[in-house]
Amino acid sequence: MKKIILAIALCIVCAGGFVACNKITNKSVFIPLTDQELEDIREVDSNFWDYINDSIWTKAAKYETDSIKQVFGDVTYRDIHEYYQFRRDTAYWLPLLRKWENEHAQMFPNVDEKFDSVMNSYFSILSKGDMNAFQELPDNVRHYIEELPDWESVTCYDYYISIIQDYIYPDFISEYDYIAMKRQEDTCNWDKKIKHTYDYIIWLDSSSMK
Repeated sequence: MKKIILAIALCIVCAGGFVACNKITNKSVFIPLTDQELEDIREVDSNFWDYINDSIWTKAAKYETDSIKQVFGDVTYRDIHEYYQFRRDTAYWLPLLRKWENEHAQMFPNVDEKFDSVMNSYFSILSKGDMNAFQELPDNVRHYIEELPDWESVTCYDYYISIIQDYIYPDFISEYDYIAMKRQEDTCNWDKKIKHTYDYIIWLDSSSMK
């Protein structure tokens, strides 16, 4: 009897989840949402509602052409939500991220320690106050040292990458770029519907940046 009650309870929970998901419209993403449809999305997933209301949708609208609509016209708001959930699926992504991080570390072992060693040798020249020796440093190293207080800037990050490529690993790419590359390669393993939705989102993101 307890098993029957548990089974019924599970069915009710699953049915509730199914009804909630079905409240997100199957309307094409090229058709604007009504106020009620937006409210339904907010009710199901407030984080997804924030995503749907992001300005990229407005910015990309002016780049919608008949050919784009022909390619992606079958993508629905519910498809976008399914992809959004997939993107947050830690059971799928965490093992891959750990794998890719380990691969990157093996390809470029001790990169930060080696970078620090290179820079420390140059800082020792600077600390001695020998400006002639400082001016003789490679341009990217000298600029890096001069810009160090602004380490958060993109410019300094570029110096960081170029110094590693010039003096440590000529074929170096950042962990972020490596993971992005591996993630792109992994799309060939995705469900066809998820991949199609992903391709639309890539178009959406790229259009919004124009």
